[in-house]
Amino acid sequence: MKITHVGMLLVLCMSLASADIYEIPTITLSTLGQTPDPAVAGGIVEVKLQLENTGYIEVNNITIGLDYEYPLTQIPGEPESITIKTLAPKSEDYGTTNLIFKVGIDPTAAEGEYKLKITRKAEGITWYDSIESVTIRVTGEEFAALALDTTELQPGEETNVIFTITNTGDAPLQNLAFSWVEEDGTILPIGSDNTQYIKQLAVGKNKNLDYTMVADMDTDPGLYKLDLKLEYEVLDSSGNRVKSALNREIGIIVGGQTSFDVTFSESSEGQTSLSVANIGNNPALAVTVRVPEQDSYSVSGSTASIIGNLDSGDYTIVSFQIIQKAVMKDGSPSGKLEDTPFSRTNQYNNLKVLIEYTDTTGERQTIEKLVPIQFKTTKNMRTTKTSSGLNLPWEIVGIALLLLMVIGFFLYKRFKKKPSDNK
Repeated sequence: MKITHVGMLLVLCMSLASADIYEIPTITLSTLGQTPDPAVAGGIVEVKLQLENTGYIEVNNITIGLDYEYPLTQIPGEPESITIKTLAPKSEDYGTTNLIFKVGIDPTAAEGEYKLKITRKAEGITWYDSIESVTIRVTGEEFAALALDTTELQPGEETNVIFTITNTGDAPLQNLAFSWVEEDGTILPIGSDNTQYIKQLAVGKNKNLDYTMVADMDTDPGLYKLDLKLEYEVLDSSGNRVKSALNREIGIIVGGQTSFDVTFSESSEGQTSLSVANIGNNPALAVTVRVPEQDSYSVSGSTASIIGNLDSGDYTIVSFQIIQKAVMKDGSPSGKLEDTPFSRTNQYNNLKVLIEYTDTTGERQTIEKLVPIQFKTTKNMRTTKTSSGLNLPWEIVGIALLLLMVIGFFLYKRFKKKPSDNK
């Protein structure tokens, strides 16, 4: 009887122990590596961790954080810790989650390995075979450099852009993959995707990658950020192939300068009017039209006209009191002013006009235009000298002669009929 009681007691203890195992939450924290590897001094490294519920019950409110020490630093705006509110047991599909922390590396960091301590916060949890720190590998030298040959795009216009990759390290780079992206989708590649590949790049050599880019027609002028990424493989000091990545941000301007068309409009009573149109894709701010001093023409009065802002597709009319200078027999300007401007059709009919404006980047620009102009002809009445010595306009003399001829004709007819009447 005693043996039976002892056996029952053992079975009961085993059952209670088995029940405790299934009711105790168990968590495992492990590392998935770093990107890039090795990291670069002055750059950013992503630390990837994996949190797994290895028990049989749901776990709540698990907080994982990092304890930074030089040269590893927290990036402004990045969270100090990550909290998992619910982590299902391993018997279900959602018993594992990945955590990614972005960590800054001080630019003065020497090449080597650095410990990044992990902080854990959870109640009533058993941490089974879990890491307490992560080893970050850092190199003090970059293996590659990125450069961009174009800093400005015009909305709606295709632009050829060249990215240059240079191997600045002391080992060949292999299996390079370069890509870029503009987060708003305002700037896109044309005719290809945004990724190009290079099989190998020797030490000190560079490679140009051509893209055709276009910014949307409705893009607001301004500075836009391109996120560049270069992934590559390099051999470390032990001869092992190590994957690494270089991430950079480059600014590119959408907008900037614009184009103008200037044409002759009309000329009347000493006023010469010009039509000024913004035919580019960008607005022009604080526009001023100016007629500078030149050989063929002079301006009486103001030489500049302030227009103000001129949007793309808009035009306006400006007027100046322009006087054409006298010309020599060969048609070249004499430098003297004409008493009255004449219409001429030679090479000196081009009026030099300057358009000054502020582009969308805030830079002041000046464009020079040569505008063919046609003055309204002013008829100079030629004169003739009478017997009395007076100078009379030849038109008046002609009319007087015509009247005399008509009067003479009628008198002739009249006197010719008189003899027949007497008979």
